[in-house]
Amino acid sequence: MAKGDSSTEGSDIPEYPWMLAPAHFRTRRQLRAAGLGPNRQGVAALMVGKRRGRRLVAHLFDVRKAAPKRVPTPAQLAAITKATAEHQIKAAGRHGISRAELHAEVDPGPGWADSTQEGTPMSDNPSVELAGISAEVRALHAAGQLHDGVADYIDDVLADAGDQLQLGVPAGHGQRVAYLLATVAANQARERSAEVDAAIGRAERGEEADWDLEPKIREAMSQAETRLENIPWQNRTAMVASLADALVWSFDSELAQQRLDELTNSYALSWGVLIDPMEFTVSIDPNFEAEHYQRYAEAASVWDRESAAIDIVTALPMPDAAKDAATRAVMAWRGAEVDPLDPDEHRLSQKARREQLDVDLAAAPLTAEDRARVAFVVDYVRGETSRVDLLTSPVVVDPGEETRGRVAALLALFANNPKSAREVGKQITVLTADDQERVRDVGRAIQAGQAIDFAVWPGYVNREAFREALVEYADDAAELRSMADYLAEGHLTEEEQARLGAVVGTITDDTNLQITRMATQREQLLDQARHGKGLTSMERAQIVCTIEDIDAGVIHGHKELPELLFADERTKASVDFLRTAQPASELSTATRHEITELINATGAVTPRSREDERLRLEVSSISDSVFSVAAGSPGTSVELDRQQYTIRRTELGKALARAGVDPEVRQRIRTLVDDRARQAGELGRPATARRQQWRDKSAAAVAARDDAIAQRQAAAAGREPNPGTRACTTRPDRTAGQGQARPTPAVGGRRQLHREEIGR
Repeated sequence: MAKGDSSTEGSDIPEYPWMLAPAHFRTRRQLRAAGLGPNRQGVAALMVGKRRGRRLVAHLFDVRKAAPKRVPTPAQLAAITKATAEHQIKAAGRHGISRAELHAEVDPGPGWADSTQEGTPMSDNPSVELAGISAEVRALHAAGQLHDGVADYIDDVLADAGDQLQLGVPAGHGQRVAYLLATVAANQARERSAEVDAAIGRAERGEEADWDLEPKIREAMSQAETRLENIPWQNRTAMVASLADALVWSFDSELAQQRLDELTNSYALSWGVLIDPMEFTVSIDPNFEAEHYQRYAEAASVWDRESAAIDIVTALPMPDAAKDAATRAVMAWRGAEVDPLDPDEHRLSQKARREQLDVDLAAAPLTAEDRARVAFVVDYVRGETSRVDLLTSPVVVDPGEETRGRVAALLALFANNPKSAREVGKQITVLTADDQERVRDVGRAIQAGQAIDFAVWPGYVNREAFREALVEYADDAAELRSMADYLAEGHLTEEEQARLGAVVGTITDDTNLQITRMATQREQLLDQARHGKGLTSMERAQIVCTIEDIDAGVIHGHKELPELLFADERTKASVDFLRTAQPASELSTATRHEITELINATGAVTPRSREDERLRLEVSSISDSVFSVAAGSPGTSVELDRQQYTIRRTELGKALARAGVDPEVRQRIRTLVDDRARQAGELGRPATARRQQWRDKSAAAVAARDDAIAQRQAAAAGREPNPGTRACTTRPDRTAGQGQARPTPAVGGRRQLHREEIGR
């Protein structure tokens, strides 16, 4: 790739912006990586960009006019030797050494150590030497001593040698991971090819009579061709198997050769990773700006999320005027496409653009409800809900739809532990009456010992299980990146690098197992995201964008997953609890540390003794009580937590006395514990009230849904609905905030007509 070269400027050669040239154009280096040469064609196009005020120009050639690189004949190899020798002779002449002296066998003598010589010094830079050899080749060609084809071939060889001297080091997430995956594929292909060659060799030498060898080889190639029919271009880990297949069979299969060309071109163009199909080696294009491409990939990730949000906003049920205004606002928020030459601008302007969207939405002719829905969609899909009060956010998922996805797991829990009947019954109260009865029928069958399918609603997504799978995928991707860094930074020996990911017989390493697992995980996750039942369009968009962010290196591990992965009320309430529990966690931790410091300062307790262990246990129990009270007594009750606190405080006092802690210190600890308990109570009261508000909100959504069902049933029967029935919209998202306007009965309270336990 020639950068800054303006030799073709002013001609009629077309120019394209950086990274936006048509796919059939390749640089000389990319042609070489694919085993091709320009075939004496001139520069077909230019790819022009600008960086740090400097004009960048890459010469492009038409891949359709390219030809396979030539294999040198003995005469051509002799010509290369001649050109090299001529260059060496002339270089020696610059140091005052004649041709005859160069070939004479003499003792260099003590003067050999003296580096002071007259004339132009011989270069220590291999690149300069290669340039000199190239000049000699051109001179021989001009003198008619080298054929055109030989001269072209030598130029290609010298260019390849120059590349070897300037091999780059993988940089950035995308290039490093691509380099790792290509290395694993090349290693696997090398081992498989060696196994095939060894089997053929044994058969030819008569060491092993395998009459089925040729049919086996044909069958293996046929299976590989079947796999190569459809390459998973969007699944980078699954592409490892495709690349290995193509490398193994490219010399025997036209399809494999075609796919190999496509794959090697993709690696070279996308991330500057060069694959040598002859040697099964992988290298880095030193001129490829991997860091720039990585920033572009990260900016494109932001753009994709914003585009998905726009698609969802334009599909929201709103009056035409309101929808037009909302669409204009979110289109202005997203702005122009990411500039390939300056991708950072779009990514770094997110905060300012989001603030401007609030201004634009406030000025738009929208109701407060529609404005809140648009804002929530934008923040949720872009994966940034930290400033959103989830309790007042609109309801966009029917609680019953979310529960349908968990019914199979709840029934399995009941089958394994019949005592969980009350808890399971409580969980299913958000379902419709008919749905509850279907679940209870299965519960009764389980109690009767009947073999029955727990999947009452097949295909519905269990959001909890899905999140666990996504967490595993994110962590696997983070580990893969760590291995990619380890490889790129040269921490592996050549032998270790050659074995990385290889499969020898039935033995392989963790890297290959991880790649294989991730390839399957990704397909399964995306299949559920796109086709699973019970998900809204905004949740599908969130999941797909999150998986792509993991692949792009925007998300590193599960701790960087979006705070709100799903938009149902149960998930929202869980996230909200984690937020409100943070102060409780901090108070609990501080309490444990302060008590421990007071105990340690006395010197009365021997570290790691039995008394020390008992004290640690009691201190930890007090700390747990402080957390539970401060968090609003989740899973228990305030009264029960108070009782447990009193008991644990007493037990701590007894343990301190047994350990011989001074009474004055015991009193100080007692005072500290009581102070922290009062602080916990102050934190716990609003937390308890907030949890009740969440129950009210869910109950309101369920009531609105059931009333809408009753109205539809009444309309279908040709009669007016009961006058006492509230007229509510049929969309759950229209119930936003209704649970906040006035208290509504808890879900369990309004369903006393239903049995509380499953299986009865």
